[in-house]
Amino acid sequence: MKNRQNSCMGNERNIFIEENPMTIQAILSPTARLFLSELLFFGYDFFVRRAIPIVSYLLYLSVRILKYYVNLMGRYPLHDYIDQNEFTSKAVILSRIKQLSKKKKKKEKANCIIRLVKRRTMSREDNVMNRHYFADGRKLSLVAIAGLIAGVILILSFRKPGDYSLLCSLAKFRAQPIHEGEFSDMETQLQAIVHYATSKIVPQQNYGEISITFDVLKKRAPCNFLVFGLGYDSLMWNSLNPHGKTTFIEEDPKWVEIVLKTAPDLHAYPVKYRTELKEADDLLSHYRSEPSCFPSKAYLRGNDQCRLALTGFPDEFYDTEWDLIMIDAPRGYFPEAPGRMAAIFSAAVMARNRKGSGVTHVFLHDIDRRVEKLFANEFLCKKYLVKGFGRLWHFEIPSAVNMTTHDGSGFC
Repeated sequence: MKNRQNSCMGNERNIFIEENPMTIQAILSPTARLFLSELLFFGYDFFVRRAIPIVSYLLYLSVRILKYYVNLMGRYPLHDYIDQNEFTSKAVILSRIKQLSKKKKKKEKANCIIRLVKRRTMSREDNVMNRHYFADGRKLSLVAIAGLIAGVILILSFRKPGDYSLLCSLAKFRAQPIHEGEFSDMETQLQAIVHYATSKIVPQQNYGEISITFDVLKKRAPCNFLVFGLGYDSLMWNSLNPHGKTTFIEEDPKWVEIVLKTAPDLHAYPVKYRTELKEADDLLSHYRSEPSCFPSKAYLRGNDQCRLALTGFPDEFYDTEWDLIMIDAPRGYFPEAPGRMAAIFSAAVMARNRKGSGVTHVFLHDIDRRVEKLFANEFLCKKYLVKGFGRLWHFEIPSAVNMTTHDGSGFC
């Protein structure tokens, strides 16, 4: 697929040319979902951050104009110049003048004549002013309506014909400074995208298995994420937990050096395991007879009596309260391999000893193998299994404080 790349901040488009229709169909299916989600986000962003403030401001101006008009009319009402107590009707005043003429009271008669003349003058001025302010009111109303129409046109003008790319338009509207920490996380995610786009080697887990962990990360990130195993999916897990702590535990020191050369930002430790896969059944019998392995007394750091406890690991492994634990290592497909017995047991101990709120999410891969399934049922418990897909099981294990039942001899 060929691509003509252009700047996202310009008016140009990214055009892709592909000869195989099946490839287009395979790509557009997830792309359509991504476009729909971006469209909804853009609509919300534009409506909240652009349309609402502009329309609100225009309504505010219209109300101010109308309020000014009302105050203006209230300042000069139609009958301000007519005081019913002072200026009575013309007939009453004339009748009063006749009565005063008969009584020969010249002073009061003169006052009545002045009041009559004043009433006629004020009535003429009042009619002129009323006509004047009614005309001004019509003009101000037209101005308010024109302001609303201009506001609608202004909002529609934000979408120019050249803005073909939804993401480019969103970038223009959301031109905000990026802080140093945010840029670091963004750089990590971009490195992961470039890595998987240019690599022929895919992660060990498939899309459905990765989605289970990704759904939890979307809700819990930033969080403390412990991953047993350093592999082709490490960049992905690290980028999916921005602002969080993602730590990898790997059995092969040489492999750690190789991976860190290409991805130096990963946080990984080489460790040694005390177990072998061929000892799985003996380790299970040992756990049932060793008190230091019992769930009520089990601990990890320095617990040499319990052969399933992971000892000699970095302090960060013991001092951190992990929110998510991914068990996709160590190797467990030949008899001399370390196996995942100790990793499963230790994950259960850490989950039970959790002090913070919430549960510990434990993800176990390669559940199709006998040892993984046997130790998962013994320590992670089927009752805490919430989801599974392919060869991955997802457990939500509460702390011992929040468990409804407490059995000193078994985890489940």
